[in-house]
Amino acid sequence: MKKKIFEAIKFLKGKLKSESAIKSVSLLAGGTAIGQIINILVTPILSRLYSPADFGVLAIYSALLSILGCLSSFSYHLAIPLPEEDREASNLLFLSCMLNVLLVCVIFFVIYFVGNPLFLSLGWQVIIPYKYLLPVGVFFTGLYTSISYFALRYKAYGAIAQTNVAQKICGVSASIFMGRQGFAPSGLLWGQIISMAGGIFTLIKHTRSHFFRHDINKESVTIVAKAYRNFPLFQTCGTMFNTLSVQIMPLLLVSFFSSNITGWFAMSMRVLHLPALFLGKSIGQVYYQKASVAYREGRLSNVTLRTLNALTLLGTFPILSLGVIAPDLFPLVFGDLWEPAGYYTLCLSPYLWLEFLASPISNTFLILGKQRYLAFFQGIMLVTGVFSLYIGTLAEGIYFPIVIYSMGKFVIYFSYLVLIMKLVKGKIGDYLGGIIKELFFTILFIFPIILVQFYSDSRLLSVGIWGIICILYLLLLFFRKDIKKSNRIA
Repeated sequence: MKKKIFEAIKFLKGKLKSESAIKSVSLLAGGTAIGQIINILVTPILSRLYSPADFGVLAIYSALLSILGCLSSFSYHLAIPLPEEDREASNLLFLSCMLNVLLVCVIFFVIYFVGNPLFLSLGWQVIIPYKYLLPVGVFFTGLYTSISYFALRYKAYGAIAQTNVAQKICGVSASIFMGRQGFAPSGLLWGQIISMAGGIFTLIKHTRSHFFRHDINKESVTIVAKAYRNFPLFQTCGTMFNTLSVQIMPLLLVSFFSSNITGWFAMSMRVLHLPALFLGKSIGQVYYQKASVAYREGRLSNVTLRTLNALTLLGTFPILSLGVIAPDLFPLVFGDLWEPAGYYTLCLSPYLWLEFLASPISNTFLILGKQRYLAFFQGIMLVTGVFSLYIGTLAEGIYFPIVIYSMGKFVIYFSYLVLIMKLVKGKIGDYLGGIIKELFFTILFIFPIILVQFYSDSRLLSVGIWGIICILYLLLLFFRKDIKKSNRIA
């Protein structure tokens, strides 16, 4: 045992000293992890300062912000890591920021002239008092996104990690302070805005030397705008479809049902997305940078397989076990008002597991120049999501719509994953074999939790058993041989 521990420590030290992808992921995931730990610690506080209806308003605001944010730079920010010349990247950053400012101006005038009747007609009247926070949020979101991709190009992983921590500290502090002062739900909205603004200045500090090193002029901006025109032509639509397929749910829930149901759904998604926020986003960012190089060297299939194996190992048990324990966990942690959100989490966990596996490697479409395929497929995801939710609303009850919605999205994300496998020209058996193996391994660990839930009415007991199994899983995961095989993305 001592020998294994010594070898594992030596192995990790060697990897962290190298320029391997695991070092990059560790930097990004470390900052994200700290930020999300802060988020986890304060969520029980926020759930008692704000009601499910308040979180429903936040869900609507976040959904609209995400949808409008798809247009912030017309996807030109995604092209920033791709050019070989740094001068082109600087011009792409400038173009992205200017398009973001233009969009903010358009949103402001639309809201000013037709905002109230538009929101009333769609059943989103709860957002009317906070409508002018939308252009503010879009501005900071778009600016941060563009600068973060510029920082990613120059491997400023440490700076990005710092912003993840700063964002959470600033955002949750504002939400808690305003919540204690009775500003509900506006405290949640301002917390999100301040969170995005909190990391911008750190990134600017670390990247300004690269930006001002090159001339920015109209001719150069026009050249890069034409060279990467596929991004606004196809990727913007695809991103919009993908965002709508995710964000349409809270918007439809508040129209068909109530802010309370929307809030329960939002809390469920907030918790289930924790593994993705901890690791998925970081792995996806590193994959994009590493896979861009690997594609030019003919190694894209290998990089994609290693990335998917890493995602499978790190995400399967956390997401699925969290879904199983959620009906007992939510009332204990967030209060009795949030019990329905626990059952929502149980219903949604299978689809969000596949989303966790597929989303980080979806950048494959951009690397291969297959934006058209991506836009088409994301359009199918949107239609499937809306249709499945509509089917669910035909039956009575607050859970059936969520079940149907999750089933539809599960089928779509599985097809999405298979399509990516085919595009990188890998053996589908190699990809699916690792997923099936890890799924079976996870079921063995989850089964005792289900038995305890079935034979005992004690929430505390089932949560305690879940905690013990999580510890055992982590210990076994550390010594599994296939961890070493998936430790590098490139």
